[in-house]
Amino acid sequence: MNWYKALLISLICLAGCNESRNTANQASPAPVAEASQSKVTLDAVRNELMKHNFGQANQLADQLTAASPSVVEAWVVAAEAKAANQNRLAALAALEQAFNHGLREVSLIEQSRYLADIRNGEEYRTLLHRFGLRTHTTQAAVGDVSIVQGGGVTEVRAGDVSVKLPD
Repeated sequence: MNWYKALLISLICLAGCNESRNTANQASPAPVAEASQSKVTLDAVRNELMKHNFGQANQLADQLTAASPSVVEAWVVAAEAKAANQNRLAALAALEQAFNHGLREVSLIEQSRYLADIRNGEEYRTLLHRFGLRTHTTQAAVGDVSIVQGGGVTEVRAGDVSVKLPD
């Protein structure tokens, strides 16, 4: 009888060991799932910005620029996230990286509501000047009326009249 009890206890323990081993094997796909979630996209960062989850957007933007440092839009969206987080210097640094990686069309920056305060700063104009870029700071809705700043000069145009003023 004791032999039978010992065998039964051994079988129960052995079955328990197999179940814990199977459970451990089933838990192993979790890191794979985490690895697939680490694939951050531009849309993921933008979605967090739209939800006003600025801290999360900033973290995702850091992951995005680390994973895709040569993607210009990644740096622009990172600048947006940093500006939304009230980190002006980090936003300017991200814009500088965007310019370093080939951004030459500033319309992405000019359309961003998160970068409005950055665009109005002297540091931004200095950055544009350093890369030889110009920006439309004010564009009137009517015809050929505009104010263009860049290269140390402000140019005011109205119809066929153009006036250039030093900054």
